[in-house]
Amino acid sequence: MRQFWVVGGEYESTAFKNLAEGTTEVREGPFDDYDKALKEWQRLAWETVDDCNAHFHIEEENVDFGAAGAYWVIGGTFKDTSFKEWAGVPDRFGPYATYAEAEGKWQEMAWATVDDATAQYRIETVKADDEAPAKERLAYRLLTGFDSREFCQKVSQALSDGYVLYGDPSMTTVDGQVRCAQAVILPDVVA
Repeated sequence: MRQFWVVGGEYESTAFKNLAEGTTEVREGPFDDYDKALKEWQRLAWETVDDCNAHFHIEEENVDFGAAGAYWVIGGTFKDTSFKEWAGVPDRFGPYATYAEAEGKWQEMAWATVDDATAQYRIETVKADDEAPAKERLAYRLLTGFDSREFCQKVSQALSDGYVLYGDPSMTTVDGQVRCAQAVILPDVVA
């Protein structure tokens, strides 16, 4: 069974290695799904937004990640500080075999964007699974094709698979035929 915990607290420095003297680790959970844990992480992050030494992350428990690694750093620039809509394609770094390796990359990206209030990065865990579905669902897809019923069916199928439209469609003419492109995202992965 997968369980998620929100872990962190106030640290002695922004290296986030040792808790501040006189404080104890915060461990909220368990949550039965990632979205619930993410909401708690967001609540704690906003409560401590003015404390540069406060840090929280989400941990997944009771999962054998295997040697392939299971930690990813995901983030980038959003359109505004609600952090709901990406300004471009999100960055994905990984996989990392340990949380510490992913945290190193997260720190690198967080420091690289420290002056950008619309940039945000997070660490996510992905279970290594020998029984993974044959077709992996990507967080972002760019659907392309000539302006036809087939292209419209491709977009309609993505919408019925849980994707949402991301931005406006684009059109161009190639050899006298109209070619279309529409980006779609999985809102539960990208948002």
